[in-house]
Amino acid sequence: MTRFLHENDLTGMKYAILTSSRHESIIQAISKRLKIPPQKLRLYLIENFDMVSLENLPTHYQAGINDKTPVSRVAHEIGYRFFVLHIPLYRKEQMEGIIRSVEMSIAAGTSIEKAINDGLSQLREIFGK
Repeated sequence: MTRFLHENDLTGMKYAILTSSRHESIIQAISKRLKIPPQKLRLYLIENFDMVSLENLPTHYQAGINDKTPVSRVAHEIGYRFFVLHIPLYRKEQMEGIIRSVEMSIAAGTSIEKAINDGLSQLREIFGK
């Protein structure tokens, strides 16, 4: 019986992509930005991204870095466009909820830095503790 490629477990192939030198530098940069271990990010990408998305990660990463579209300070610091449009780790609704939460916290008197750090902590929650 013939087995199609899409029926196979592609974990090994995905891991090979993510550990290439070009992809590894991107994994390190995103991990540092989110303050999570690279292994957790790799696992999340392997489980949630398809092969084409992983292969194109460097292009999307560079597009995200070069994106100069104006957004609010909170949206910029949280990485709204980067993590929703370019490296889609989050759904638009998730990110908008976090941004609303940060903005409400600031309006209630929390310092901008603390509120943004709290928002970044919420971003890390998808990767587990």
